[in-house]
Amino acid sequence: MVSNETMVAIAIQFTLSIILPVVLLIFFKRKWKIPWKAVMIGSLTFLVFAMILKNLLQYYFLEVNETTSDLLFGTPILFVLFAAFAAGIFEEVGRYVSYRFLLKDHRERKDGIAFGIGHGGIEAILVGALGAFATLQIAIMINQGSLDALIAAQPALEQQKEAIINTPSYHFILAGLERVAALSIQIALSILVLYGIRQRKIAILFLAILVHAAVDVMAGLYQIEVLPLMATEIIVYLLGILGLYFTIRSRKLFNKSESEG
Repeated sequence: MVSNETMVAIAIQFTLSIILPVVLLIFFKRKWKIPWKAVMIGSLTFLVFAMILKNLLQYYFLEVNETTSDLLFGTPILFVLFAAFAAGIFEEVGRYVSYRFLLKDHRERKDGIAFGIGHGGIEAILVGALGAFATLQIAIMINQGSLDALIAAQPALEQQKEAIINTPSYHFILAGLERVAALSIQIALSILVLYGIRQRKIAILFLAILVHAAVDVMAGLYQIEVLPLMATEIIVYLLGILGLYFTIRSRKLFNKSESEG
């Protein structure tokens, strides 16, 4: 059986992942009238560059190409670096391309925030909310006793069942808080790349790639059991706070840029 505490924790993960992007969107839409176009392009950029193009690259190197597959799976640290830089390169280059060619008339700070809400928001929904919803469905089936009938046809469900039952409830809350931190980082990176375009400094794009990769390395080190869960989460939360700090302080950068222009 799945405990009530775990059920509530999964529901909290789902709520944090889906409510926060919506709340931010409504807040900034009312406060600054952020453009829908930037929000939608931000979401589309994540879908195309992170969910399609990056996954195609990973599929080739991890599944099709036996040489690289053996090397990466056989060397955990290389696997972590590959995955982290693949995410950093595809997502940050995706931002850069979208700003340059699809949002030529949207170069204000509020446009970067709107892009970040779209980009990070769709990630939170797809990774956090949908994952939590699927987990909650399985948990309900476990408690109703209806999952066992499906396990015979889908043996993989047995592993999911055991994972949900044995995972401490607070892990799901930590996952929800991680989505909050990730959204903060995505907004900050969206502003950073936009600032680099305004300043015509390609080096800022490379900085964004390095920052993004560094964040993903933390998660990767947990997956290969180099970092414990709590240490990983604390680092990600601190990076989320730094992202929020940069977003707030970026007003001065953009005001200075406008005065110099």
